[in-house]
Amino acid sequence: MQIIDNQNKLDNFILNLQSETVIGFDTEFVREQTYWPDLCLIQIATQNDQFIVDIKSKLNFDCLWDIIQNPKIEKLIHSCKQDIEAIYYLSGRVITPIFDTQMAAMFCGFKDSISYAQLVKEILDIDLDKDLQYSDWSERPLNMKKCEYAINDVKYLRTIYLYLQKKLSFGEKKNWLYEEMAILSRPPSIISKNLESKEELLKKDFSEKDVIDRLRELRENIAVLSNIPRKRILSDTNINTLLEQKPNDLAYLKNILSENKYVLEDKYLNKIIEVITKKPIENNNINKPINSKLSKQQKSIVSELNKILKNISEEHKICTHLIANQSDLKNLVRNNHKNIKFLKGWRYNLFGKLAFEISSKSDHKPD
Repeated sequence: MQIIDNQNKLDNFILNLQSETVIGFDTEFVREQTYWPDLCLIQIATQNDQFIVDIKSKLNFDCLWDIIQNPKIEKLIHSCKQDIEAIYYLSGRVITPIFDTQMAAMFCGFKDSISYAQLVKEILDIDLDKDLQYSDWSERPLNMKKCEYAINDVKYLRTIYLYLQKKLSFGEKKNWLYEEMAILSRPPSIISKNLESKEELLKKDFSEKDVIDRLRELRENIAVLSNIPRKRILSDTNINTLLEQKPNDLAYLKNILSENKYVLEDKYLNKIIEVITKKPIENNNINKPINSKLSKQQKSIVSELNKILKNISEEHKICTHLIANQSDLKNLVRNNHKNIKFLKGWRYNLFGKLAFEISSKSDHKPD
């Protein structure tokens, strides 16, 4: 294990990485007090060694961000979503190309959202110590025991990768996996990504949404722009209280939120009052998902679809949740097709086409 904490080490390290085609990759960060992850370490494993890059050392990391986007070097990551967010927030770069070992394992019949430690145990019969999982990675100087723990998160990725690649070498599943990988290698979806500033947020019109959706979107926007965890802005309990009491002046609202640790500026409080009291535009529920209880016939169709889903999952040795979830099945029988994953791509050919035909009792393909 080598620790990269000065510019000379970093430059030499990056130079040597240029010849690699596959690297293990992981990050450590803290996020308790912020909306965005505060990146502290990057762990990288090559075929012959493992490295820890100290992101808190004041270095020029441009060459590292170039490696992260180098199309000739595949990055092996287990459950990559938060790693992508951490890198993107700090560098504005998206990790690519990615091989997510958690998702690949689900394509190979392992359980839904299997952890890295569980995968190491099942494939290599090695028990990983996870006692330091919730350490404060921002502490300096670096603790060697924590560094050794962090290195274990990339140490076995290559072996797992080779094992899963062998499992995926037959049939179409490898193509399906890389279809998913292409989706992952995109900038994180951020609700307020089109907002240029806090001033733009204060001008935004939320009237096309129901009050609860307005409040949730406003909370998310403030959290992103202020880099504060969303539940410190407004907890779900706060939102329920606001819906019940409908405060229409600043003093009343401040009293409701008086026990919150994070005190919102008056301009945001006034915006909250605006989204609570402003009348929605007419017919704003036309495209809203219908979450009514299923009828007896609809429940019967969902039950039939679940049996088919289970059979397809077992036949192809793919985790059922990777193909379809219960929420999407229920939305299908409600005739609410928006954002149902199994109505497009490889999922449609595998399960969605048949599911749609059974649900609608017609042969036409949905838009």
